[in-house]
Amino acid sequence: MSNSSKRFIKRKKIKEQIKNNSILYIPNEAIVESIKRSEINENLLNEIQKIKSDHLDFNFDFKVDDDELDFLLNDIEKEYDIEKIDGLIEECKNQVIDNIVKPFGLGQILSKKYDKDGGNVTTINNAKQGVYANEKDKYKRKEYETTKNSKEVNFKNNKNPEYKKNLINKSKSGKIKDNYTGEEMLPKDMNLDHIYSLSQYHKEGGYMQDNKKKADFATDENNFAMTSANLNKSKRDKDGNEWKESTAKGQEKCNKKRYKVDDRRLKPAIEKSQKVAKKHLPTDSEKVWYYSCEIGKTSVKEGAQMGLQQSIGLLLRELAIALIDEVKDIYKNGFYTIDQSFFNEIKMRFTKISEKTLEKWKDVVKAFGEGTISGILSNLVTTIINMFLTTAKNIVRIIREGFLSIIRAIKFYISPPEHISKQEAAHEASKLIGGALVVTIGIALEDSLEKIIASFPPLTPFANYISSFTMGVISGIATAVVVYQIDKLDFFGVERQKRHEYIMKKLAEINFVSDEEINELLTESSLSI
Repeated sequence: MSNSSKRFIKRKKIKEQIKNNSILYIPNEAIVESIKRSEINENLLNEIQKIKSDHLDFNFDFKVDDDELDFLLNDIEKEYDIEKIDGLIEECKNQVIDNIVKPFGLGQILSKKYDKDGGNVTTINNAKQGVYANEKDKYKRKEYETTKNSKEVNFKNNKNPEYKKNLINKSKSGKIKDNYTGEEMLPKDMNLDHIYSLSQYHKEGGYMQDNKKKADFATDENNFAMTSANLNKSKRDKDGNEWKESTAKGQEKCNKKRYKVDDRRLKPAIEKSQKVAKKHLPTDSEKVWYYSCEIGKTSVKEGAQMGLQQSIGLLLRELAIALIDEVKDIYKNGFYTIDQSFFNEIKMRFTKISEKTLEKWKDVVKAFGEGTISGILSNLVTTIINMFLTTAKNIVRIIREGFLSIIRAIKFYISPPEHISKQEAAHEASKLIGGALVVTIGIALEDSLEKIIASFPPLTPFANYISSFTMGVISGIATAVVVYQIDKLDFFGVERQKRHEYIMKKLAEINFVSDEEINELLTESSLSI
């Protein structure tokens, strides 16, 4: 604080003391009689008169000019800014620990173990890309080879003896006409083709059905076509229109010209097969039911995992902070006292750490609830997104971690503590959103950082751990800085109000003085009471 501000405060304190303290003394009668009989001490009277003239005639300058007031206010504002910087440093420490433990520690472990491209529920969009949430959803031809009567039908090598036999019986020449070219061929040179392929049907929603419904489609003769073995081998699981326009490797002609496909035969065959597939594929209501059931099942698991991540993360965070506090105490005050043995001191400090950590059990329960809700909602949103776009594994993690902050922000704004105004709640919610954006960017960059670290052979085995720790530290510091900048920007006027209240409180404290402070100030001025 500047000298001008100190002088101003000192004068204010002396003024308050003089105004509020009485200098009237009532001695007892014996003392009065003793004074009457004593001789007059001229020197003492002159000294008292001098003190009175110097101090009790109110010769102090109690006027405060604008410059002195400006000095005082500037000093108080500097104190406020220093406290904010101290708070930023403390927030950096907490955010770094929090991010290392949660999104870049437990969150990364959870992601490596459970997260996958496309999320937890297989969508039609993902199936078309060959992305399945689990093994059971993947295309397995055998699942389409069970008939309504639970008997296997031989589709191996694209042969169906019964269907082919019926065609031969209808043929007068003993040959079978190719359904795509019109050319007649010997039965031994031909294969049965599913015009709308089983693989294509599976990707369009067949994976949602049981084996009986899959077999109903596979054995529907309206989707059968007989064609040459070579053409069938070339076509494989491709859509007919896509196949005819494509060119095989090493060939100059497209498949349509190469195999002399007749569009007058292929086009109606494809149209007919599409109608057959539509008849067998799940209806819209069946798709909604499938997605609802899958989202429900996976959300319970995702919610429990996220809840555990948050609750365990909170415990580890509090444990780390308690450990740091004990280390600081050891540094300042020494490891143990004389009356404590080494092992008793260790026991005492670990007891303190465990007690501090366990005091947070209510916050742990709250964190589990928030994590569970976040897991459920993020799973729902991830599934909806994957109906249109296939999300990468990291995006799934970003959605999950982001939803946690969004839930906290909404909850804080809707139901703030009693002493918090709506403006303050909005201000705090904006800081939560800012922190979430930083974590999101950190997660997006983590893989790139891991690859860079892994490019150095000595660090390759530890690349995962180093990248997680590094991004935890960086994002923790960045989060604290972003929060500090949001305070500086002060969109809702909350920081201005806090600064004003701080200044008014300090000014009020200046007007209040204790007896000890008065004595100290008066002693400095050669006046003692």
